[in-house]
Amino acid sequence: MGKLKAWFGIILILAIGILIHFEFPFNDKGVVFKDEKFSERIPSRAEAQNALTTDTVDHFFEKISLVDIELQMKRNLTSNVKENPKTVYQNYLRNEIGNFSFFEKRTLKRIADDVFKKLESKTSFGDPHNFQIVKITKNIYGENIFFTRNKTIFLTEDFFKLNEQQQAQTFAHELSHIFSRYLKGYKEKLYPTIGFRRWGVFSHFMKFNQNKNLLNPDGVNSDWYFQFIIFDNPEDSTFEKFEPLIVSKDTLKKRKNYFENCEFRLLKINRSNSNNLYEYSPQMTIDVYNNYFKENYGITYTIHPDEIIADLFAQWLIDEEKNLLGFENLRGLKNLKRQTFEAFKEVLRKQNK
Repeated sequence: MGKLKAWFGIILILAIGILIHFEFPFNDKGVVFKDEKFSERIPSRAEAQNALTTDTVDHFFEKISLVDIELQMKRNLTSNVKENPKTVYQNYLRNEIGNFSFFEKRTLKRIADDVFKKLESKTSFGDPHNFQIVKITKNIYGENIFFTRNKTIFLTEDFFKLNEQQQAQTFAHELSHIFSRYLKGYKEKLYPTIGFRRWGVFSHFMKFNQNKNLLNPDGVNSDWYFQFIIFDNPEDSTFEKFEPLIVSKDTLKKRKNYFENCEFRLLKINRSNSNNLYEYSPQMTIDVYNNYFKENYGITYTIHPDEIIADLFAQWLIDEEKNLLGFENLRGLKNLKRQTFEAFKEVLRKQNK
């Protein structure tokens, strides 16, 4: 009997130790990470469905085109006259909600903890900031393409196949998109550091080839233009304004990857008044635009200024030592990245004022 009690005691101690180590999974309320400054939660299925099908900030569902819906659903809705395509699309999204396993929650807690500790070490930003994380079962936009809506980050199983460094970079990237929506002056301060300026007419690309327009869920509004120097000859140069757009190809292949059906184009703005004329630029090529950001910022995901900023935020937060190394020896355009990094500190610090 004595030995049995001893073994029972050992087993009880081990069980308590395991529960403490894994943070009492049976009492898990879905909180991933929480302290006095930050709080993230995994919502209920109903809350997650509502988060995926509602956009009160960027109004994604009011602007999305039929072709965008069909590409995501891999289904032709043109002949369906009984239901509104957007209603069909939202019902489709509701069925894509998944469940995080206990170990996936543990991973998210560890990554969130690491990212926020790095953020607190770099700036005095400390406003309470709440958001939530939702798992979806199908990657609508392609492998390792995650997105946000309002204050929600949407992840798929692909996230947990990344290594820890990639997970931290991805988490920081998506966090930047949420900051961009909700932190005062985030876009206004950071976009100009990468050469973008606010355009006077809201979302004017909606008037241009509207049926081919595709929306970036992390940067729905295209009311910022990129100013680039066009060299006509060695002695003369002019500034041109362009908007980066995602449009569908003329020939749709809806059963393949979303981005295989897309083209990234630059829309040239010819006039600066409300009667704007637009055309695709014959002078400024996509390669020139992409190479500019690759060479000067180390960025290849350039489909929207918010994506460029989000990648730079991840660099600044996760890989600062590597990316700041040698800045003193850089000249000319190579110094641009440092300007953006310094702007992160300033705009986040202002949130305490």
